[in-house]
Amino acid sequence: MDFSQGKARSVDEIIEIANDHPHSNIRFDFVLEGGYLLHFCEKVERLCEHPNVINRLSLLYLGYRVTPPQASEFIDIVANVRPQPCFGFEIDPYYLWFPRDVQALNENTNAQKCLKELCILKFGVALDISKLVNLETLNVSTVENNPNILSGLINLRTLSFGQRTNIDLKTLVQYNKLKKIVLNEFNNQDLAELPTLENITELEEIFCNISEFGWLSKLPNLKKLKLDYAQNQDHTTLPMLVKLRELGLFVKGLSQLNVIFERGPNLEDLSLFYCESGAFDSLPNLENLRKVYIDSQNVSINDIKALLSKGPSLQEIRLSRTQVTPAEIEALQLERKAQRLREVAIVKH
Repeated sequence: MDFSQGKARSVDEIIEIANDHPHSNIRFDFVLEGGYLLHFCEKVERLCEHPNVINRLSLLYLGYRVTPPQASEFIDIVANVRPQPCFGFEIDPYYLWFPRDVQALNENTNAQKCLKELCILKFGVALDISKLVNLETLNVSTVENNPNILSGLINLRTLSFGQRTNIDLKTLVQYNKLKKIVLNEFNNQDLAELPTLENITELEEIFCNISEFGWLSKLPNLKKLKLDYAQNQDHTTLPMLVKLRELGLFVKGLSQLNVIFERGPNLEDLSLFYCESGAFDSLPNLENLRKVYIDSQNVSINDIKALLSKGPSLQEIRLSRTQVTPAEIEALQLERKAQRLREVAIVKH
């Protein structure tokens, strides 16, 4: 068993599972995203009393809007646990972080070494991030006053910018462990500076002011892509993305699906928001497409039929806020069964 991607629900549950399976590979994430920090510290201390537990803590995460006492108490506890579990912080000076908290982390080398995830909602704290040599995930909302924030983060795997920054995107080529980037509010000029990043497999680009997509050719090994942009883009500038497996499009009035999917012939997982009725009619056959999620009030049962005709390997279609009714889905399934067509799960949320 591996719980490393899950969130433990209680201290008692963690202890019980660990004691019942002393020789298993179970890992735990323990998260506090609201409430009293004092209670969280008490729970961490309880966990530390059980060797079966502390050896398997993959992440202790202190989320936002956690009320005082200060985070320095949590830092002291984690830094003195043996062996040290990795941990994460979400920093928002309005709710949690005070000067002495930042000082505690800046001065505690043990805590710096085991910090793996960091989210900075407001960069109003004088935290020396360059000391966090084992940091793997960094989410920053704004870095106008600190363009060198990434310096020294050689183990970074996920990087998220909450808004457009003055960081030189060309410097990303230095981080060969970086796999995922999230870019918000960037434009054509910014993305033109993006270097070739062969190690990047995931890109989420939200609320970007772009009109063409040639820069995507600099991410030749991209497997997962999420795009959120306005209408009237030149989709003919999309490069071939032969390794792309998962695509999410948040685009109002999207109708050029044929142009887009000719560039991603090996897609397996597709999410569409705001697409137009009839957009599926011009789709090429997507031989590898397995899962589709659609959220659009314009989509009708005829669009679902068109989609089914283009995806011979489809296994699941999930619908949200469409015109399709449960009765129409049932009738379609009966019709396909009568024709002895392969069963496809169609679920309306």
